[in-house]
Amino acid sequence: MKKLLIIISVLIGAGVTAGGIWGYHFLKSGLPALNGFLEVDDVTAPVQIYRNMHGVPQIWAQNERDLYFATGYVMAQDRLFQMDLMRRAALGELSEIIGEPGLEQDEESRIIGFARDARKLATKLDKKTRMILQSFSQGINACMETMKTLPVEFRLIGYKPEPWQPWHSIAVARLVGWTLGMRAGLEVVSLYARARLGDKIAARLFPARLPSDAMRLADGDRDSPLRPLMPLPPMPGDLRKALAKAGPPKRLEAAIAAIGSNSWAVSGILAKHSRPILANDPHLALTQPSFWYLLHQHTPHDLNVVGGAIPGTPTILIGRNDHIAWGLTNVGADFQDFFLEKLSSTGPGVPSALDPDNTWHVVKEHDEQITIKTEKGTKKETLKVLSTKRGVLVSGLLPDSVKGYGLALSWPGREETNELLALYNVNKAADFNEFEKALEVFGVAPQNFLYADKSKIGFVEAGWIPKRVGFDGRGPAPAFLPGYKWNGRIPFSLLPKGIEPVTNVLAIANQQPVGDRYLFDITTSADPPIRAKRIQDILSNEKKVSSEFMQEMQVNAKSPAALKMAARFIAAAKTIASPSEAETRALELLESWDGTFSPESEAALVFSAVYDNALRAMFEDELGPLYNSYRAHVFLIMQVFEKELSDPDSVLVDDRRTKDKKETAREILKRAFRQGVSKLVKRTGGPDSDWSYSRFHVFERKHPLAAGGWILRKIFSRGPDPVPGSPWCIDATSAGLHPFRAIRAGPSMRIITDFADEPPCVHVAITGGESGHVLSPYYDDQTRLWLSGELMTLPMNLDDVRSSSSHRLVLSPKKGGLARNR
Repeated sequence: MKKLLIIISVLIGAGVTAGGIWGYHFLKSGLPALNGFLEVDDVTAPVQIYRNMHGVPQIWAQNERDLYFATGYVMAQDRLFQMDLMRRAALGELSEIIGEPGLEQDEESRIIGFARDARKLATKLDKKTRMILQSFSQGINACMETMKTLPVEFRLIGYKPEPWQPWHSIAVARLVGWTLGMRAGLEVVSLYARARLGDKIAARLFPARLPSDAMRLADGDRDSPLRPLMPLPPMPGDLRKALAKAGPPKRLEAAIAAIGSNSWAVSGILAKHSRPILANDPHLALTQPSFWYLLHQHTPHDLNVVGGAIPGTPTILIGRNDHIAWGLTNVGADFQDFFLEKLSSTGPGVPSALDPDNTWHVVKEHDEQITIKTEKGTKKETLKVLSTKRGVLVSGLLPDSVKGYGLALSWPGREETNELLALYNVNKAADFNEFEKALEVFGVAPQNFLYADKSKIGFVEAGWIPKRVGFDGRGPAPAFLPGYKWNGRIPFSLLPKGIEPVTNVLAIANQQPVGDRYLFDITTSADPPIRAKRIQDILSNEKKVSSEFMQEMQVNAKSPAALKMAARFIAAAKTIASPSEAETRALELLESWDGTFSPESEAALVFSAVYDNALRAMFEDELGPLYNSYRAHVFLIMQVFEKELSDPDSVLVDDRRTKDKKETAREILKRAFRQGVSKLVKRTGGPDSDWSYSRFHVFERKHPLAAGGWILRKIFSRGPDPVPGSPWCIDATSAGLHPFRAIRAGPSMRIITDFADEPPCVHVAITGGESGHVLSPYYDDQTRLWLSGELMTLPMNLDDVRSSSSHRLVLSPKKGGLARNR
């Protein structure tokens, strides 16, 4: 497949650079019609689709069926290739179009069972959700039928997308929910770490409770006892010995779990114009096209909602309507658990799994057929999927040397939750009670929904989080021993929520959502309170908050927390007896730094390089080959590092590789400072070279076809552009704490609702642009807004929509015929 993409790259390059005209028309063909009148089946009345100067569709329909049909239509106009890739990723069908490089993702999706679960859930949908998905799918398919030419990506790879089915949207939503979990891989890392280091040290690396000075969203009854700390679950001795000798599974190295989100709101008491204001910037992987699709949906008396949707799904996930506004931050809940299964000895036939009552049950088995594209055609692979009572057995997580054990995955993706119905009802909600009730059926992945209306602010935590018995989720629990299981879910009524806080501020930034008196474990690896506390501090010191002030906050790159850590580095660096020229320069930069991660700052790069080596100095001697897998969980390692650094009795501070001495925290930091500066000099060319943060901290929007070679990357990808930010600050752009890598995650959308705005509107920008067509004027036109921290305004009333529109497309029923029965 790589050879095929290289050939395509050469051909496109020849067309663009030599042929010129051919290359231009090849890329431009397939651009959708954004103006005019179009007769289609399956609409009952004309639908007006306006697009503003950034190509954002604002849909005026007469009824909900036509609205969701039009939503599918315009989404397919703009993002069909992205939608098809997401669908294929969820269904495990990437290999069919890209060959072997897609096989690992396909196997994972088939094992987890996004498609199996989606098909099952689709048979149990209520009437409303069924109508929404059916209409949305028909809109997508109608768009494909009316396309004279498919988007260029399909022609380059050489395939046609299949018709969209309603259950495909459920599968896409389940895949997105899974990626927001991030905790399952951490459990496997902990299993290997325990085998390598023993439970005492592993418990420090994976603590049951981390200290936090940020406000909790909920803490339980003050008179109730502290929630007891759970020990790490037991591990069989033979498994411990086998894992201690084995290297970590390769798939643990792939992801960097450095995504999060900010959301905050102020009540009218603190607002400049005496009405609540809500701001949200979800942190996700930054891609081209954007993860988000901006949209305005309107029907008479029913819906008038604007915000961001996920391509492939029909409802708005973050946004506002005429009455309320809402934002989302990932709870960081641990809703994915591995159970350690004891399996019967290998032999002919299907194995059995041991249950806690000392009986065995036969493991279920079914085959998944995966089609893989080759240079000569296609080939088939049969993947055997095994399931115990606890869940599917995930292969490749235990080494081949381990016999008689397996890891079974439990997660709520198999449960009968209905995120689409929840969001539909949120899109229509008129007050907090309706908003809260809508979220009862929301399941995957658990989210903190921040709320505001014209007079109040609040939040609701919603999602399916397990009630664990006997363990807290830090490591795989033995399914074959009594006392380790899931006992249903935490009831929705007991999840954290609140309205009208006495502080008149709500700041939610993935911090630990509950205190130690709360009844249940929600997560043992929440993000540090750095961003939440910074937001709270800024708003508490502002007399009258405006939406413009909120906008400035979203790109605030200053971190008092990083300054405190820099002070430790400075103190350690001053103990160096004969500092080099570069070390002297680095120390001076840190001493004069104000904690801002700006592109021009040299101190920001020094800090990042030293901090990277400080983490390595603290943990690499213990973890060895597990280190990269552990540090991928950025926000856990940051908190454990600070906790251990402040503990004079920490066993992690000492470098176990130096047998004849015991290092102190200051010695470790001094070593990290010298190593960090040394690497910085090597990467930049010398002690007098340019150390600007922007040399490495850049934003490149990579298109999926960029893997095919530099020509495809040049055509479809955008950037790199220097950007501010860091996991240490509100503007949480992230390279996973790697100082010399381009950022991979960050604020994928910035959105603000000010209820003082008249007429009503939202202020928003996404990375890239609305269109997925490379020669569309809307392919990357919002990049300028995003990079500068600016936002566009999307009005919500028809007169303003019309006056600000650049395009108008009308979808009408076909003359002389009736819309098909839906």
